[in-house]
Amino acid sequence: MYSKIFNMAFGTIFNKYIYLIKALFIYTLIAIFADYIHLQNVTLVEKELQPNSIFVIYLALILNYLVYISVAITTHRILILGETSVPTWGIYKPTKREGTFLVNAILIGLILIAISIPVFLLAMPFKSTGIIMGSILILFVFVIVFSRLSLVFPMVSIDKEATLKDSWNFTKNYKLLVFVTVILFPILFTLVFGVVYGIAIEFLNRITGLNLFFLTTILNIIITVFTVSALSATYKQIRIEHPEYFNLKDKKDSIVQEEESP
Repeated sequence: MYSKIFNMAFGTIFNKYIYLIKALFIYTLIAIFADYIHLQNVTLVEKELQPNSIFVIYLALILNYLVYISVAITTHRILILGETSVPTWGIYKPTKREGTFLVNAILIGLILIAISIPVFLLAMPFKSTGIIMGSILILFVFVIVFSRLSLVFPMVSIDKEATLKDSWNFTKNYKLLVFVTVILFPILFTLVFGVVYGIAIEFLNRITGLNLFFLTTILNIIITVFTVSALSATYKQIRIEHPEYFNLKDKKDSIVQEEESP
């Protein structure tokens, strides 16, 4: 099953890479702009980076966050629904799906925070040993919770009426699968692809004497696309095996019907 999912994820990307490049081009430019204004508002003081304007820094971070949400939604739609599900150059009028995607991301963050607070409070009396053990426990719980809830993102992206509870229920028999595709794969892919190309970017920065920061932005977009593709493929595989899970009411603003899974 794992090889099938990863073949599906990589195969779909390579088959539709032209559509992905076009659809994500403007988002990439916006991300580069956000990173640029972020870099322009930090100053190196005594070997430490200090912000010139906190407002501008947070504005750049928020813009980047919204861009990566749009990148994730666009990628999910192209890989699951097909290239006609989004405009050629990606930018379209925001709909309820973007808000729902953002709300679910925030809810997952709040859930993870709610889990970590009591664990840390219980661990603090045991000083460093307790904090270390508490951190390991929190990380373990984070991995389980986030991987189980993440299936909501491809469903929301393709206009399915889905909740975090739905995602939790749909992944009850796929705990190891979602751990591999949502947690392990992104980590390994980032280490292998991200680190290698990150070193290459740093090398280019040194030999040219320029700050080619936009290459890092492009690298982050690529990593996001491949990470999202694994989640899309996981959704498609679970849907193949249990179509009854996904007999959910489509949202009114759905662009196209889902294509048949290969």
